[in-house]
Amino acid sequence: MPHTDGPAYLPTVATVSLSSHCVLEFYKIPEVSKKDDQALDSCSASDTDSRGQEPEFSLLVQPRSLLVLKEDIYSKYMHGIREITSDDLNQGNILNLPEATADVPSQAERACEFLPLLYPTSHFQTGSELK
Repeated sequence: MPHTDGPAYLPTVATVSLSSHCVLEFYKIPEVSKKDDQALDSCSASDTDSRGQEPEFSLLVQPRSLLVLKEDIYSKYMHGIREITSDDLNQGNILNLPEATADVPSQAERACEFLPLLYPTSHFQTGSELK
């Protein structure tokens, strides 16, 4: 289900793909007027209704890769991974498909072990902070 990660992971979230690929889909967060904004205070962005909405674009996340999201893609889009066992890479607007390696078939099976890992990067210290 499309969702946002909320303020817990600001300003950056990293997703690690372990043994399988996946297609991460992005949905534009609907514009909300000030009047509607007050009514939505108790709702998450995913509750504002992305159901039935087609993704605006997708990214192919390859096995053993790291995807870092920040800025507009973090704050203006919901993201989600469909609960399916294989991805048809000929469907949808997969932006980075031309850069994908040649060994990715058009109908790619997902391994059961796929697990997105989210770590709040704001909790990690940079090298300059360790001094």
